[in-house]
Amino acid sequence: GDVCGSLPRALVERGHRVMVVAPRYGNYPDALDTCIRQKVWLYGGTHEVGYFHCYRDGVDYCFVDHTTYHRAGNPYGDANGTFGDNQFRFTLLTLAALEAPLSVPFGGHPYGEDVVFMANDWQAALVPVYLAAKYRPAA
Repeated sequence: GDVCGSLPRALVERGHRVMVVAPRYGNYPDALDTCIRQKVWLYGGTHEVGYFHCYRDGVDYCFVDHTTYHRAGNPYGDANGTFGDNQFRFTLLTLAALEAPLSVPFGGHPYGEDVVFMANDWQAALVPVYLAAKYRPAA
């Protein structure tokens, strides 16, 4: 089955608090602006992202908002080919996703530091890399 569709609900049924993070590619009618903005350092500059939220079937759906996600075509390209900034866009998504449990108060409070990340698909491939490099305590 569909990992992003079925796994979150299965984890909720087992008693877990679950968040799914994805880019906000469009104006989803049930996703509300949290008014939380986060500055992310990437490629030599600071980029601001916003977070939209929808709660469905016991799952917090978090949509990362940035201007690079709002364009014609599909998430990866258009009739002219692959978007040249995909590496930037999906690295930004990774960094914003890692901040979401710490800074976005879903259900009145953030998830905090005691979380597990599941990186599904190549767009999330940098999640474990940044998680280890940026958030693991130096030993």
